[in-house]
Amino acid sequence: MPPNSLLFPGARKAAQIKRWGTDRKTAKTTVKTVYAVTSLTAEQVTAAHLTELVRDRRKIEAWHHVRGTTFAGDTSQVRPATRPA
Repeated sequence: MPPNSLLFPGARKAAQIKRWGTDRKTAKTTVKTVYAVTSLTAEQVTAAHLTELVRDRRKIEAWHHVRGTTFAGDTSQVRPATRPA
């Protein structure tokens, strides 16, 4: 995909990623298509390295999901003070 056809300033590369998953209860397989856009050029990143970066990002998101659901951080009513010092 040519970079100038993307709606992201500075975009140099785009990738289509297909993820397959199987529901453990129903055994139904699903395919989810997502897209990644980066400002890295072809000289700066290979397809294998880009795959590694996407996988690392997903690991971080999964960790945040586990932490958020375990400690119920999204449901907390405690808010930081917003008054001026």
